[in-house]
Amino acid sequence: MAEPRLTAGTISGTRHLAAGSSDWRARQAERGRLGRLSRAVEQNASCAGKDPELFFPKNSNKTELAKQICRGCPVVRECLVQALRLGDKYAVLGGTTPEERDALKRHLARRRRTVAA
Repeated sequence: MAEPRLTAGTISGTRHLAAGSSDWRARQAERGRLGRLSRAVEQNASCAGKDPELFFPKNSNKTELAKQICRGCPVVRECLVQALRLGDKYAVLGGTTPEERDALKRHLARRRRTVAA
């Protein structure tokens, strides 16, 4: 994972230094859009340091490239669990698209209802 860097920002007219990062997960977490994975998971993720645009694809070719990166990731399962828990609707996370995660959620819900009955 890329080391955080300090970035300057202005809040209420006062200049502040804040930790920034080139890692897209860290940037999303800073914005409050995603919870953070544990530091160990982030350090081992195959996507650490990759261009974030790869994981927000606009076409199927880029989707496949992002999924290919995820396939070799040692923490893909943890990433998928987080994406399911947080309901991300935009990024390729855990080797799945938002549509695939929605289908997986529906499948898991049906399975829970069957087991409970």
